[in-house]
Amino acid sequence: MFSSDKNLFLEATEKKPNRYAAIAMLFYMICMTFCWFLTEIGVFLVGKTEMRIGAIATVVSALVPLILMKIKPNLLIHPAMKYVIMLSSFIFTLAITTFLTFHTMSMLLFPMFLGMIYRSKNLGIMAFLSSALSTVIAPVLGYLLRTWDILFFERLILLGTDVDVHIAELYEKASWNSVGQIFLFIIMPRLLMVGACAILMFYVIRVGVDHVKNQLQLTSISHRDALTGLFNRNYLTDVMGDRSFSGVCTVFFFDVNGLKSVNDRMGHEAGDLMLRGCADCLRELCDEDTSAAFRMGGDEFLMLSFSGKDLPAKTVEKINAALREVSATTELRDKGIVCSMAAGFATGDFADIEKLIRTADANMYENKKASRA
Repeated sequence: MFSSDKNLFLEATEKKPNRYAAIAMLFYMICMTFCWFLTEIGVFLVGKTEMRIGAIATVVSALVPLILMKIKPNLLIHPAMKYVIMLSSFIFTLAITTFLTFHTMSMLLFPMFLGMIYRSKNLGIMAFLSSALSTVIAPVLGYLLRTWDILFFERLILLGTDVDVHIAELYEKASWNSVGQIFLFIIMPRLLMVGACAILMFYVIRVGVDHVKNQLQLTSISHRDALTGLFNRNYLTDVMGDRSFSGVCTVFFFDVNGLKSVNDRMGHEAGDLMLRGCADCLRELCDEDTSAAFRMGGDEFLMLSFSGKDLPAKTVEKINAALREVSATTELRDKGIVCSMAAGFATGDFADIEKLIRTADANMYENKKASRA
């Protein structure tokens, strides 16, 4: 919940590719339906039976993931959704290229185009296998099922050469011996094309993955405090504006006691050691799924929790106990550094987060005043 990488960047890399893949499949489905319509009214010289079977199989295989994502929008960010889409694209491609073998050779690359969208090596391998299997299976099935549109080629030859041929007669006499010829003259060239494009696809994926890693690194740097490793004020601002956060939460505000004195007496290295000790205590108590700690700057820290497991006062007690343990470690004890923090908290709805922060801050100063009295 509070992982800056996952919440603000990786979720988008799951959601957007699935959406773009769904749009691509929808577009191809619309194009296929339009070609089907033109065939039915006699504009395209394609066998109507083959076109009907290919179009229906294509539409059905494309609609399954689209309907799933429409019924449950959360599936857009589900890790398994991309595999459903890739499987659908394989069925989609196999159906088109089997029943419209000669008209849809470019569709053999469709799964690999989707693989590029996801920028994943595993998805890339799955995409390549989908394209390669379609390349091998579709021509053989088209031949055995007699779905090759031989009449179209007779018309094409007649149109281009004025030579009247009757390929259909030879086709009816074809046998299993012709399957070897299909592999040699049809499947092999297409496999070479698919293989060459696969190399390009994997390079594109590698570049995309490197880009994602760089973005994650930049995101992490911009959201982390360099000294303590806690989240910084920038990330708190992002969290406050993130609509995915909601519900009752508790804001804790902390101020490190005696930091200025330590800096003046022992130097800033000792002060930094003190800050890191306090930060470690907060980090240990945070559960990434329900809470997060932030360094607001200087000697001030903030913790945001949706847990509700403990009463806020109980949480403060745990932090104070952790601070005592940290102060007893050899490194801090030998330097005479005692880690302690004034604390204040406020509980309410996350929609009022700014008000909660102000209240917790005010309560922290009241606690600081009381400890000095």
